[in-house]
Amino acid sequence: MPLISCVIPVRNGQRFLPAALDSVLAQDHRPLEVIVVDDGSTDESAAIAERYGDPVRVIRQEPRGIGAARQRGVEASRGTFVSFLDADDLYRPNKLSAQLAELAAHPEALLCLCHAENFWEPGLEDEERLYRAHGKVTATHHPASILARRGLFDRFPYRTVPDLISDDLVWLTRIHDEGVALRIHGDVLVDRRMHGASHSHTLAGLDVYLDLFKERVNRHRASARDGTQ
Repeated sequence: MPLISCVIPVRNGQRFLPAALDSVLAQDHRPLEVIVVDDGSTDESAAIAERYGDPVRVIRQEPRGIGAARQRGVEASRGTFVSFLDADDLYRPNKLSAQLAELAAHPEALLCLCHAENFWEPGLEDEERLYRAHGKVTATHHPASILARRGLFDRFPYRTVPDLISDDLVWLTRIHDEGVALRIHGDVLVDRRMHGASHSHTLAGLDVYLDLFKERVNRHRASARDGTQ
């Protein structure tokens, strides 16, 4: 079976990181390596990850942003396939094996996405009702939904994008623009935790976030057409 590398970027994520790590180590796929990239945390995130020992490795870096942290983890990875997990989210036990089977059945695909389902921490009941009312409970284009062949990141490296734009959505947009073959697994394989420190855990914040993202995508596409990017 191929080695899968799971990259977990974290900055001050000690509250939820153990549960995230446990969910990766509970996967029914082996062999597996876990790379935690600590992006300048001032809490105990790195120390918590280091206590796990093998197969968890920890890389510490000065704060450079989540996109740069993901790419640093990819560059340190040894796996044939790479997956991502945010430090506050969870894999379901068959996440990696299910996506690996999807890619094995479709060797032309370089990337497999799956469905990620939101769950809310206590105190966010009003937000949960709003999300459910707007049908925003599951999503496929989320970093934790990714399982990709390692070589894809040589062609399309992750990078930190300024102005609070989602590095992940910009990366996925580039993949779509270039016509990279991908598959979407039909099952929910990731649980996405919504809490007070989430980047876009309210609908109002999400609207602003998406507006900024669309603006960035339009600039990226215009630059690509002009040959400047």
